[in-house]
Amino acid sequence: METKSTVPFLRISSSSGIVSRFISFSYSVALSPHRLWLLLRQLAQKELGEKVGFSSKTADSRIRKYEKNIIAPKTEIRNKLADALDVDLSALSDINIQTYEDIMHTLFLFKEEFDMDIDRTEEKTTLSFDNHNKKIAPLITYLYTWHCNKKDLSNQVTTDLEQYKSWKGRFPKDINEYWTKQKNKIESLYTPYIKELSKVNKPIYTISEFIELLRVPIKHNLSIEVGIKSYDAGDSALVLNFFVKEMLNTDILAVNRDFAKFLYTIKTIETYGMTVYTSMLTNECGTQVSYTLRLPTLTCLIPIITNIQQYELNKDTINNWYTQMFELQHKKDLASFNINIKSEIEANY
Repeated sequence: METKSTVPFLRISSSSGIVSRFISFSYSVALSPHRLWLLLRQLAQKELGEKVGFSSKTADSRIRKYEKNIIAPKTEIRNKLADALDVDLSALSDINIQTYEDIMHTLFLFKEEFDMDIDRTEEKTTLSFDNHNKKIAPLITYLYTWHCNKKDLSNQVTTDLEQYKSWKGRFPKDINEYWTKQKNKIESLYTPYIKELSKVNKPIYTISEFIELLRVPIKHNLSIEVGIKSYDAGDSALVLNFFVKEMLNTDILAVNRDFAKFLYTIKTIETYGMTVYTSMLTNECGTQVSYTLRLPTLTCLIPIITNIQQYELNKDTINNWYTQMFELQHKKDLASFNINIKSEIEANY
């Protein structure tokens, strides 16, 4: 009656890189009776059945059988149930963790793969993650949204509790819908710029040109957060995060043009064969769009980018000697990275 499937959860590679294995959590493709019961508390079985498309005569009995796990609905029905309940499909399935020992082994994996830390006082045991760990940035964003939705429940107001339950049932639909709206705004604003650049702009050929490309928006006070994402030995990526609020600010035309050049360049580099991942992040500072450029050589640019940011931030308060020293070092950096970016990509891929 009930079939089982597995979802790849963590990939763990041996230190030699030769052996790898997949750690999976199993989940039931049948409905979780417990979760369905929780979601049904505000909706009659017959009403839900009719929303899914069953006749009024069979609606309540069909839903009752799903709730009691007597029969398992087909994929199409599962999708309709999720839509009718206004929840994410994952909210209808249970992760198959059955014992405290299962929980402990899961936490061990969290420690190994996500650098989770554990601390204990006389009053409580705390599990924590580094909010600045680029490797787990999506998880940090999800934890932040959970924190925001839970922190207002201290007064136990009924409406707040219901909103919180609704958020949990819909997760991650709400945050994904918000990110999609932000992506659409960015695309709508910058597509005309990129089309224009494709007609007149000369593509970059060297990594030093890429450095100069990034320096221009930094001069115009566009915030860029830089980091490294590591994959395997010798395989890493440069991470560049931009604040969506700044990108969508049309008051400073120079910033829009600068960022359009960056987007145009990213598209150009992709045609050279480099993998670029784009994602969205949200935290206390706002929502960011993150570009992960998977080329190990580019991670060496982080000190250079950081020096540019520090110089541009303080240039109005420093003396001429420091300015001359910075520009001299910057020229040396550019000379060091006068490397054909296409050739570098081909060598790595």
